[in-house]
Amino acid sequence: KFNANLAEMLDDDYLEKMGRQIVEDVSEDVEARAPWTERFKRGMEMMGLIQSEMDDGPFPGASSAVHPLISDAVIQFWARAMGEQVPSDGPAKAKVAGAQTEPQIAKAKRVADYLNHEMLFVDDGWYPEHSRAMFAVPFQGCVFKKVYHDSALDRNTSIMVAAEDFIAPAWITDLKTTPRFAHRIWRTDNDL
Repeated sequence: KFNANLAEMLDDDYLEKMGRQIVEDVSEDVEARAPWTERFKRGMEMMGLIQSEMDDGPFPGASSAVHPLISDAVIQFWARAMGEQVPSDGPAKAKVAGAQTEPQIAKAKRVADYLNHEMLFVDDGWYPEHSRAMFAVPFQGCVFKKVYHDSALDRNTSIMVAAEDFIAPAWITDLKTTPRFAHRIWRTDNDL
């Protein structure tokens, strides 16, 4: 069947070999992007946004941020991006390509209305996740959105994947041609 679980059809030895190879590849990818991770962490420390071993200033626990220029720019970017991408009539728009007829225009409007309803009301996490993504873009340089069918919730779900949790070879330029990419998902012991 099309949706069958292939892991149940493959030999255990093959699955174990494949699993080891995936873990090795992902470990290499994490190691290759270590300079970026270190620069990102150092930048956050220099802005005073995460606790560090840097000088605490005049007293222990004091902020070491000298000027909030970057933080102000991030807030301005976030506010403008959210206003543009999530207007009051909804984020989804539909457009008829080519010659337009009244039935096509009506159908496009129904599609846009459906998508807006799905994003803003059915997937109750869409807005906060999109807001987090727009706040993270200026800090991290990029973020990823992951849209998938959540079988536990029985609906489509859209989440933000932070750049540090999206693992891919350091040399890739697009996801279509990359040999692999992974999403590191943090879980509590209880979740597992």
